[in-house]
Amino acid sequence: MTTSPRSWRGRASAGCRSTCSSASSEAERENAMIEQRQRARRTFLRLCLWIPLAVFVAIAVAQAALLPVLPDTVAIHWGATGVADGFGPAWTYPAMTLGIGGGVTALLALAAVFEIKSDTQRTQYRFLGAIIGGETGFLGTTMLGLVIAQVGLDDATDAPNAYGILGLGVVIALVWGALYYFLIDEPPASDADAREVEPLELGESEQAVWIRTTQISRTGAWVMGLLLGVSTLGVFVLCLIDMRRADGPTWPLWGCLALMIVVAVMSLAVLRFDVRVDARGLTARGAVGWPRIHVPAERITSATVVDVSPMGEFGGWGWRLGANGTGLVLRAGEGIRVGREGKSDLTITVDDAETAVALLRRTMKTAP
Repeated sequence: MTTSPRSWRGRASAGCRSTCSSASSEAERENAMIEQRQRARRTFLRLCLWIPLAVFVAIAVAQAALLPVLPDTVAIHWGATGVADGFGPAWTYPAMTLGIGGGVTALLALAAVFEIKSDTQRTQYRFLGAIIGGETGFLGTTMLGLVIAQVGLDDATDAPNAYGILGLGVVIALVWGALYYFLIDEPPASDADAREVEPLELGESEQAVWIRTTQISRTGAWVMGLLLGVSTLGVFVLCLIDMRRADGPTWPLWGCLALMIVVAVMSLAVLRFDVRVDARGLTARGAVGWPRIHVPAERITSATVVDVSPMGEFGGWGWRLGANGTGLVLRAGEGIRVGREGKSDLTITVDDAETAVALLRRTMKTAP
């Protein structure tokens, strides 16, 4: 039986149309996803940068307009009992509103956006949006409320108890944060930039072990150490002063000190991780033996090399849990992403990730 050239050309043409149609559909899906992600980015910037900045500027303008009816020296700090115990010039409030409120908002929002290197990378817009919404609601409410509460006072020591204003700030923060969480769209990510590596070639009787240490950068360690050290020391000094009170200690203040010490110790535990890949799977262990994360070889579903943006993808550095899975992200750059059966992905920033992934893919092939 023979096939005419015309028939052969017809089948080849049909095959080409099918392949071209499939490639076209894939390109259309990719373009639609990129457009959706760009739209989500614009929404995030509008809700989490421009609107909060406009709110803080409006509050600062209102505070400046109220300066003539405020005492020259106003209350700027309230103790654990809600009574004013710290004072400063009236212009402190507009300065704090713009510097703290606007500064923190801009830092979080811009870091989240500019750390994302591609239109297919994972993001954490919803989580960060809830944080920024809550921060805007709380700071905006308290900064404006504490100024209004002192309008017409002759002496700042007569400033009313601040607990009511702080409580209102907490309520507005929760509502604003929840609203942003549901309004902000978390766009899909294809991890198109992830690099798959060929499995490591080993002989039948050969075994391989890969071990690396990942740790926070020196700059990050200094910043974290200074923040934790200064804040803990400051609360400790306040506790020492509190011990001299005739009416007894202020227990909430001591509880705050205990909590800060716990946070400091836990932070030290996640500044460094030892990462090991062998025939049993992947293991990451903190500097003091905790936290410890182990993924058995038989439960690894995928392994790729990825470029990680800690703030953009996980909302920060360290041991992170979130919409993008579990992350041991101590710096930006190269890392391992492992799919886990029945669990979310695990991402670890570490040098020589390509060798680790090659061995993991070898382990996946030989796992029972």
